Amino acid sequence: MGDLTDLQMHARNVRGTAARFIQKLLAKNPYYMVEFKPALGWVFREYLKDYTHWAYGDLDVFFGDLTKGWLEPSEMRDYDIITYSFGDQQRAYLRGQLTVHKSIHKVNHIWRGCPHLSNYYRRIERTMETKQYNLESAEGCYSMALMYSKDVKAKYAVKVFTDMPGGKQDDQEEVVITGDGLVKRCPQQQGRRGDVVEPDFGGKMQVDKGEYFPVETEEQGYFCEYWISPNFQTCLKLKESLTKTNVFLLEGRYYERGGGVLHL
Repeated sequence: MGDLTDLQMHARNVRGTAARFIQKLLAKNPYYMVEFKPALGWVFREYLKDYTHWAYGDLDVFFGDLTKGWLEPSEMRDYDIITYSFGDQQRAYLRGQLTVHKSIHKVNHIWRGCPHLSNYYRRIERTMETKQYNLESAEGCYSMALMYSKDVKAKYAVKVFTDMPGGKQDDQEEVVITGDGLVKRCPQQQGRRGDVVEPDFGGKMQVDKGEYFPVETEEQGYFCEYWISPNFQTCLKLKESLTKTNVFLLEGRYYERGGGVLHL
């Protein structure tokens, strides 16, 4: 091999500087790792060659057996990205709790639309100048970068329940933990409170029904995601009940599909 060019030397130095910076950053506070979630499919691309999908999630989530209704083959086939809502899908962001991606080029490069990741060296320089590193939510810019990716199809599926404020679950519904790998939410039925009535899921956790209706986004300046920068708010004007509709992103346009039957 000949001598490295100046450009190659610069690129090598930039990568080395970035690697050392990230190593120190994560040693100081491992939570900063969440910033890199959108790029994991690209970072670990060599390890994903034999896999069709990759995903990220959070530690404070009970997943159970994801093959039992969660990861439905039709969703995995028809959509490039699937993210899971607990009834707040008017906030059209990609959930850190669980978002599943097809391991394909157009999906694995969406993160490049976020300057805080694609121009990371400039961020390092700014940190050196200001002595301050501001955390960027992985759910902010990444969700907006997806919105501008016209050839990527995404589904925001209501398949989660939560004890967090803002969840739209009915107070009359019981949470039932069963031993078959699923945590289920069942409606009140006849019998004593606490009785476990096993619902018939028919092999699916959720069935979409009805037509796709276009959804408008809220005006610029509307604020629905308090933890995300005002520049990256993705807020929708949904018409249907939030517990009975899924949201879809198709060719850069949001849609809702009402009348979904939820077996949660």
